[in-house]
Amino acid sequence: MKKIVSFLFFFLLFSACHLGPKYQKPSVDDAPTEWKGPEQAVKTPDVEFWWEVFEDEELNRLESQAVKHNPSLYVALERVIEARAKAGVSFANLIPQLTFNPAYSNLSTKTDLSGLPHEGSGIFRLHQINYIMPLDLSYQLDLWGTYRGQYNSAVFHAQAQEEAYKVALLTLTSDLASAYYLLRTLDAQLDVLQSTIEMRKNAFEINHSRWEAGLVNYSDVSRASLEYTNAQAEFSDAKRLRTIQENRIAQLLGIPSSSFTMPHSPLKNAPPEVPAGLPSTALLRRPDVAEAERNMASQQALIGVAKAAFFPQISLTGAIGLASPDLKNLLSWQSRLWEIGAAAAQTVIDGGRNSSNLDVAWAQFRQASGGYQAQVLLAFGEVENSLSNIEWQALQFASLQKSVDSAKLTTSLSSERYNKGLVTYLDVVDSEREELQVEISALHTLGQRYISTIQLIKAIGGTWVVSASDVLKKSTEE
Repeated sequence: MKKIVSFLFFFLLFSACHLGPKYQKPSVDDAPTEWKGPEQAVKTPDVEFWWEVFEDEELNRLESQAVKHNPSLYVALERVIEARAKAGVSFANLIPQLTFNPAYSNLSTKTDLSGLPHEGSGIFRLHQINYIMPLDLSYQLDLWGTYRGQYNSAVFHAQAQEEAYKVALLTLTSDLASAYYLLRTLDAQLDVLQSTIEMRKNAFEINHSRWEAGLVNYSDVSRASLEYTNAQAEFSDAKRLRTIQENRIAQLLGIPSSSFTMPHSPLKNAPPEVPAGLPSTALLRRPDVAEAERNMASQQALIGVAKAAFFPQISLTGAIGLASPDLKNLLSWQSRLWEIGAAAAQTVIDGGRNSSNLDVAWAQFRQASGGYQAQVLLAFGEVENSLSNIEWQALQFASLQKSVDSAKLTTSLSSERYNKGLVTYLDVVDSEREELQVEISALHTLGQRYISTIQLIKAIGGTWVVSASDVLKKSTEE
């Protein structure tokens, strides 16, 4: 018995030896110390969720609804739950398996005793009855870290899925905010176009009356009519684009587009300023970078699993219980039984399968490593692009605002000169076109400034994004 205990102690002591390379999490020490583009020196907003920085109650309401009801986010959440459950399955391989297997058997055989010289000899059937109640133990010794590596890989994969959930959450909330501010931009453009339509309708009626009075040529009337219908066409196109954004918002909210409408709410004010932080902290914040790093760790753990396949697999078996041919004696102490055993298996010829599996594991790890490096470069590029967009769009908007003031003055002067007969109506039309064009451009740029601000927040990982663990906890509780 002492030999058996020593045998078990030896294998348990040396189980879970890991043969794979030691994993080292990538360092952020090599990250740039500052951004190329000018960062806005502002204080980090004190908000719970990043979209609250816009101080828009309607946006807050929509974001809250989307987080609760978006089906794509629900799918990402279930992937987290699935990955955690698979990690639990892998962990079970590290634990000895104990099963209770009660059984009854009755073996009937024909026995010929006709040749024996005593009474009762002849041919009859012999029944061998057996009752057994064993507890069976089986355990695959993890000497080379096969199951430990599989479990670690599953845990890292589950962590990657948590980061993937954060990616889905950040994508959802940023897409919704972008669609919302594009819709508000179109509302502002619709206000300008509606005002233009009314102005051009009035111009058409005035020119028509003056033509009837013989004061102008009919070309002025037809030109006024052309500008009037062109404005109506632009208004219809803007309404079409607004409907598309409205339907997009409904889709993100997880509700049918046919039952959803958004109130008219033109965009007016400039977006808030948000800090980008240091490049190294942006790497730590971005969930897609964290997902790529966890995937890399998961793949590296499988290298050790592939190496372990070259070594013998050792398993232990055992049983303890009761067995008796008589049911009434089954529970007595004399009916006890026990068994213990060990087995080893070593592949001798596999046609290069194990070597190829090891090559596959290394190749998959290198792919994951390259994916991580690519994600880091993408992160830096997206932040730099967003900072550049914010800087130049602010200057562009300031110039367009001056252009709008100049265009309005030009239109007013042209109309005044036309009424005095100093210029043709074509001059008035040209100035009105330029005024409408710069007004629409200014509103478009204002909307793009909001989009660039949202993209910057997304690029730095959603500085104030709700954590996946919090949402996961709330969702599972509900």
